[in-house]
Amino acid sequence: MQTNPQKPRDTRARILSSAVEVFMQFGFRKSSLNDVAQAANVSRQALYLHFKDKTDLFREASAFTFEENLKLVQQAAHSGKPLQDIITEMFGIWHGQYVGKIDHVASDFVAAAIETTGDIMQSAEASFLSEVAAAIEQANLPHLQQTAEGTPLKIARLLNTYSKGLKQEITTEKQYRAGMTEAAETMLGLSK
Repeated sequence: MQTNPQKPRDTRARILSSAVEVFMQFGFRKSSLNDVAQAANVSRQALYLHFKDKTDLFREASAFTFEENLKLVQQAAHSGKPLQDIITEMFGIWHGQYVGKIDHVASDFVAAAIETTGDIMQSAEASFLSEVAAAIEQANLPHLQQTAEGTPLKIARLLNTYSKGLKQEITTEKQYRAGMTEAAETMLGLSK
């Protein structure tokens, strides 16, 4: 008897990863379940086994992406690198990898994300900022210890705000990472 070597969980993960790529390329409105099925190399029926409709798939794909990125952020936090490199890597994972990848054709991607996954985005961003704040706190910088309580989270929020603006101003991930390194060094009083 021959068994299917692909587990349902692997299929689901492949569908979710493919869905993110399709939505980023074509936008929410112009993406179809057929596009996602083709990209994931599954039948449309297989999609319906896992997701009730395109909005459900979009929400699940967003949650999946945030969870995967948060795991990578946590790994970066414990890399043993200098703090400014850790911060740059964390933000590179969270924001930088998407710089220049969301085509103008897919501009409705962001609007759809806010509309359909706002709650997921808020929760994920809060978790991300907690990770950044924990990395800053773990660095045990003497000049930060002398300031008011909550400084690491405030700095994490400032870096996040800067990151969001930077994404709008530059076109490559390399430029993004250089800008975030400079911001981290400046806001944390560090230099390489």
